Amino acid sequence: MLIESITKCMIVITVFFVEVAKCNSKSDETSKELRNLMSNYDRRFRPSFGGEPVVVNASIHFNSLEMVDKPMKLEAHITLRLQWTDERLKVSSDIGQIELTTRGFAGEIWTPDLYYPGTTSVAVNDEVEYVRLNSEGTVIYSRELKFGSICSLLDLHNFPLDTQVCSLNLESYGLRTDDIQLNWLDEGSLSPPGDVGTEFFLINMRLSSYVLHFSTGEFSVLTLELYVSRLLLANALQFYFPALLIVTISWLGFWIDPHHVSGRSLVVLLSTLALLLSFLNFQMSLKNINHVTMCHMFYLLSFFYIALVVLEYIAVVLFTQRAANHKKNDEDKLGNSRWSERIDLFCRIVFPVTYFLLLFVHICHIQGSTDEY
Repeated sequence: MLIESITKCMIVITVFFVEVAKCNSKSDETSKELRNLMSNYDRRFRPSFGGEPVVVNASIHFNSLEMVDKPMKLEAHITLRLQWTDERLKVSSDIGQIELTTRGFAGEIWTPDLYYPGTTSVAVNDEVEYVRLNSEGTVIYSRELKFGSICSLLDLHNFPLDTQVCSLNLESYGLRTDDIQLNWLDEGSLSPPGDVGTEFFLINMRLSSYVLHFSTGEFSVLTLELYVSRLLLANALQFYFPALLIVTISWLGFWIDPHHVSGRSLVVLLSTLALLLSFLNFQMSLKNINHVTMCHMFYLLSFFYIALVVLEYIAVVLFTQRAANHKKNDEDKLGNSRWSERIDLFCRIVFPVTYFLLLFVHICHIQGSTDEY
């Protein structure tokens, strides 16, 4: 038993050292291959320099997409993968392919001179970089990028139920279409974001490519468009529900006895002040916006109904006072009292029905503008 155990241990140790030797040998061969590839390599010249344009295929994986600086901007953290063919970087068939995650190697080979027009800032994660070379000269290059804002949410006319179109453009800075052609990969060109923060959801995505014409030549451009919409529930609770509740509470005055002037006055006064405070809070959240939004229109509708409540209160008080003044004429007194009751009864039905009907039309109008995406 002891001899068997010793024999097994010797076999395991021998296999281990053999594998280590193979790894060291493969590592040495790979290092030698890289030195041979880079010995006469000049990164200043693109692949097939002077010949056919180099074709660069791109794909994007979204690591995260979230809103910052509410409600203005969307910040994107992506992994950009590029693929092209460089005959100078053909790996020998014995090695097959070389995968490198060493920081800085991409700076030793030619890479597309991409820039991203329309974004406020671009941060490159230098700690994460991937390059793969194979025997056919195919280069796969991957790195992480963080965009400060892929779109400034300036079209807020339908806020807080707005839909935004966020564009990310990839364009060659100096190489014209005679030198480089940018394409999206046919399959797997885009890996959508799993989440768009707590206030947005993704409606649609579109990939496109086109050519820009300048006096200096034609340049290839790739475009990714993201269509995002704000979540109805979160924003309704924040902006619509308070005003809706305040207007509804103001209707309680229709059930208060017209002779209780102080009670009706208190309801109207508190409703007006509460709606004003709610509107100021909403306005503070849009301090950078200088145009009218659909939420402004909703608050205007709510203020209009509060004003109607005030007018109804005045009318009921007038009829009640007239009834009180006609002490000797019971018929006139009864007629004015009935008018007060009729006005209250009319407003109890008409105000809620018309208000909620207009609110329904308001929301349908906003949602209708979203369906086109």
